Amino acid sequence: MRFFIGSSKITPDFPVLQCGFAARNKKSEGVHDDTYASVVIIQDNKTVVIITLDVVYGDKSFAYGIKTAIKEKFSIPSQNIIINYTHTHSSVALTGEDITKRNRRPYSLVADKFFFYGEWKDIDDSQDVAYYRYVKEQIITLMDKGISNLTEGSIHINKSNSKFGISRRLPVDGKIEFIPLPNSILTVLNALLWLS
Repeated sequence: MRFFIGSSKITPDFPVLQCGFAARNKKSEGVHDDTYASVVIIQDNKTVVIITLDVVYGDKSFAYGIKTAIKEKFSIPSQNIIINYTHTHSSVALTGEDITKRNRRPYSLVADKFFFYGEWKDIDDSQDVAYYRYVKEQIITLMDKGISNLTEGSIHINKSNSKFGISRRLPVDGKIEFIPLPNSILTVLNALLWLS
């Protein structure tokens, strides 16, 4: 089995409307932490690609464009390409060039406010498309590097159970209480004691 793991910075170099938090009323004023596109290539009998992006989300137009570009250049079928978004609210959302596949609730990284209703025809999407092309170029560059630099290795999968990240919703008398579950608190305390 052969592998590649690589990352490339995709932080916009201009002020953006950070997506996912509608109370924001202005664009970003600097960069605290950079955002990245990461590519993992796993090749055995077939090639599987996992792409992770530090953004809130990418719509169908974005995913379609990225998968199509990879399929055309590397002959990797779309079903072998997984795109994952970290869903950080300190970044942007991505769209592609195909307006028929765009999100129904439009967002533009250069807008001055959030659009809760409306259509893409009301938005100048030139910066969104330019940024999509930039991110796509970073992914394709990583793919080029990865396909020609695959490393031999093996995968080991372990499975365990932890209640550390369990939901804070606890059913009490037919209602949902928003409190940490008691056994998740014990798990956290045990983990902290173990680490100290």
